[in-house]
Amino acid sequence: MTMKRKVASVRCSAKADKKRSGERVEAIFLERAVSQGLAIAKPWGDSERYDFIIDAGGKLCRVQVKSSSYKPIGRYGYHFKAYTRSSKRGNAYTADQIDVLAAYIVPENVWFIIPLEALNHAMAFMVHTYPPRNPNNRSQHRAHDFEPYREAWWILGAEKSAGAKAGAARNP
Repeated sequence: MTMKRKVASVRCSAKADKKRSGERVEAIFLERAVSQGLAIAKPWGDSERYDFIIDAGGKLCRVQVKSSSYKPIGRYGYHFKAYTRSSKRGNAYTADQIDVLAAYIVPENVWFIIPLEALNHAMAFMVHTYPPRNPNNRSQHRAHDFEPYREAWWILGAEKSAGAKAGAARNP
């Protein structure tokens, strides 16, 4: 009986650590968005599918923030999940839920600002931070397809040059 309680508390602790990690990444996103001159709001609670609302020149944009430190062994990119937990299996995000997914690669301090349409209903995706080693490898090529969205803060309404300069300054 004591063992079951101990296991349950470990599960809660792991879930709490994951939640705190997500909160830290949201704070990093908030700082970067504000530094880009974007007007940003955070919904009350965590019942919405999106984490932030950006006012992009009069158009409101719903942003879901994700992060990854995980690069599978033998793979050449970082893995991201792009789904909700509304069912046991999960469902890919839809245009009714979010407009943009902001993917942060923790070890490299780089953001990919990806419009939902670019994910093509994927529930998971890989992002490369460097050119593919083998351009003929389809999975490497697909992961590299997100390169146009690297530090693409202009998608959220920032000046195009401002996002590139801020990204370059932080990622020597």
